[in-house]
Amino acid sequence: MELGKPLIVLEFRLDLEEYLETVRAKESRSRKLTRIILMTLGSMLVAILLGVPFVIRDVPGIVAAFLLGVLPLAVLMVILPWYYKPDRFFRSYYRKFVFNNCRYEFAEEGIRVSSDSAESKFLWKAFTNYVDTETQLVLTCGMVQYILPKRAIEPGKLQQLTELIGNKIPPRVR
Repeated sequence: MELGKPLIVLEFRLDLEEYLETVRAKESRSRKLTRIILMTLGSMLVAILLGVPFVIRDVPGIVAAFLLGVLPLAVLMVILPWYYKPDRFFRSYYRKFVFNNCRYEFAEEGIRVSSDSAESKFLWKAFTNYVDTETQLVLTCGMVQYILPKRAIEPGKLQQLTELIGNKIPPRVR
């Protein structure tokens, strides 16, 4: 498959913060809302548990059973959603990961992506959408995202690249 003469050529190495920015943007609102709801309910349960011994003094067996049964649940509902954040998970997972030096060649017919170990060619119709943020352009091809940090693109080329991508790929609706 021949893509034609490259119009724009980019070479860069992605860093962890740029990758995590894409992960943060990709996290669904429902997941964020679920975490907030669980933390709120867990905090309310902890407050109730702390108040129960002052209200029920005559029945220590019920209080002990209540504390042993509900306290772990309340702690899990507060601690677990706070701890499980994609940032924390991916940062620890990819802390030692080294992103390869990449070369992107943008042509009229598509994109050639190459690194030290692989090379791929994509027609523009392979990309379903793109996102243009303050710091990066993210092209989506199926379940794979190609992150283009704007720091690696010269200002003149950035305008040209944004126009090319905008003409070839529909933007993602947020």
